[in-house]
Amino acid sequence: MRTTDVIFALVSASPMLLATACDTEHDSFEAEALGLDDADAPALDRLTETPLQDGEERFGEGVTPLDRLTLPGGTELTFVHLDIAGEASLGMIEKQPAGAVGLADLGLESASPLDIYLALTDAETEVPAPLRALSLDHELGARGWLGEQLDGGAFELTAPPDVAAAACDAGFQSYLTNWQPQVSENYEWGFNEDPDSDSDWYGPTEPLGLGIACSDCSETWWHRDYYNDQFEIWNVDEMKMAVSACSIGWRPSISAGNQTLSHYGPTLRFRYRTEGNVSSGQVYSNDLEEAEEGGRWRWYWGGTPASGDNDYDWTIEIANGRASDRFDIGFVYDHHGW
Repeated sequence: MRTTDVIFALVSASPMLLATACDTEHDSFEAEALGLDDADAPALDRLTETPLQDGEERFGEGVTPLDRLTLPGGTELTFVHLDIAGEASLGMIEKQPAGAVGLADLGLESASPLDIYLALTDAETEVPAPLRALSLDHELGARGWLGEQLDGGAFELTAPPDVAAAACDAGFQSYLTNWQPQVSENYEWGFNEDPDSDSDWYGPTEPLGLGIACSDCSETWWHRDYYNDQFEIWNVDEMKMAVSACSIGWRPSISAGNQTLSHYGPTLRFRYRTEGNVSSGQVYSNDLEEAEEGGRWRWYWGGTPASGDNDYDWTIEIANGRASDRFDIGFVYDHHGW
C-alpha cells in the first residue's frame, strides 16, 4: 500500500515561491488578461515555476510530503509536514477516486494522522518524525492492524460511484462533516458551482498560471478565488476542506513557449495565509486529469497549542475552469483559542 517512490518525484518538482505582504499580493497573472490597470491591481507578480502538466501534483515551499499510502481501490493518503516561518504543523490529503472507499468507510473517520499511519503500515516501516512529534497516538490497535484486514479482504474495496458527471452529489456535505467529526464549529458550502455564473469565479480570461507567453489562448477560462487573494476561511486553529470534481469539461490544447499543454486545468490548489497575514503560499496543487472526473480531494490541517502561531487563513483555489465544469466545495473549521 506504500508508494514512497512517488513522494521523491513530487519533492523534486519546482516549488511555489512563498509570497509576502499577502494583504495586497496576488498569486500571479497579468492584469492585461482582466483588463485592469495598475490602480486596480497594484501587486501582480509573475509566476516563475513551470506550468503543471495534466495530472501533475506539486507541493509548496515549506511543505514536505512525509509519505503516501495507497488503499486498495485507489484512494491515496498523503501525510505532509508544514514548516512555515519556523512554525511546524501537520496536514493530510485524501485523494479519493469515484467509486473508491475512503477513511470514513473503514472506520477511521475520527483517527489522527498518526493513528491512520500506524494502522496501515507494518512494524518495519519507520514512522516519520514529525508524525510522532505533532500527532496523537490513540492506541487504536496493534501496528498495521487495518492493513492486515485490508490485505485479508475484510472490507468491500469498491463502492458505487456517488458523483454523476455534470450533476453534483447531494452527499458531499455528509462526506465532509462525517470525516474528522471533531472539527464541526463552522461551515461554508458551495454546491454545484458553475464557473461562468457563480460569484466566487471570475472570467472569462486567458488561462492563468503559465508564466510564459502562450498562443491559442482563447478567453474562455474561469478562475475561483484567484483574484484579490480571497481567502475563504479566516484565523482558524483546525480545519478541513474538500472539493468534488463533479464534471471536468473538454479543454483545447495550449501552445506555451516551446511546449504544448494538453487538457490544461482545472488546477486545484489548497492555499494558506499565516497568522497576521505575514505570508501566503500553497500547500498542494494538482492539475486534474479528465479521468479524475467524479473524484474528491480532502485536506485536514491542525495547528498546535504550543506553536504560538496557529491562526491560519485557508482557501480552495481552482484555476482554469471551463463553463462545462461543475464542483462541490466545502469548508469546516474550528477556533480553539490558541
